[in-house]
Amino acid sequence: MTKKKKAGFDELFGRTIGKFLSGKASPEKLLSEIFEHSRALLWALKMVFLPLAIFYFVLGLFLNEYVLGSIFVSLIIFLYSNFLPDTDTFISADFLRNAASKPIRKFEKYKILIIAPIYIYYVLSEKIIPTKFSEIKPFHNLRCLIVWSIFLLFIGIILHASLFKAFFIMLFAASGYFTHLFIDGYAAHW
Repeated sequence: MTKKKKAGFDELFGRTIGKFLSGKASPEKLLSEIFEHSRALLWALKMVFLPLAIFYFVLGLFLNEYVLGSIFVSLIIFLYSNFLPDTDTFISADFLRNAASKPIRKFEKYKILIIAPIYIYYVLSEKIIPTKFSEIKPFHNLRCLIVWSIFLLFIGIILHASLFKAFFIMLFAASGYFTHLFIDGYAAHW
């Protein structure tokens, strides 16, 4: 990247995303984090998603269930679940210090986890007051993994009216979430 393009990118970054992120989150740091998880995600797609999808497809053939559409939905859920634990990255400590934020209630963290894209949109557009998390990485733990998986089990039952398909949607979501925790090294602490 030329110096002129880099300066333009840094200026654009500072005016948009940069004002919500911590001062330590430079464009280079953000891009390196994205590339680290992208490489690991390619590995996870080959080593976790693909074998699980093949097993799901074969099991669907034996049980006379059409699962190709569900596999596509599961791929999207797997990818989304892989990046979901980093929802808190968008809300920095610097931003919270300057904003009139409110402390988190006991189960509000799980509500934020379930509606993460909507929450991020409303906080970044300053339509709601952001929540202060008492922990550094609030979504990097086993309890959040379980809450997310059970939520998607219920969503799968509603969407598919099939416990078989709902179970596999939950399994894909849990494996995507767990893959992220494994990459970040949090899975080793259980």
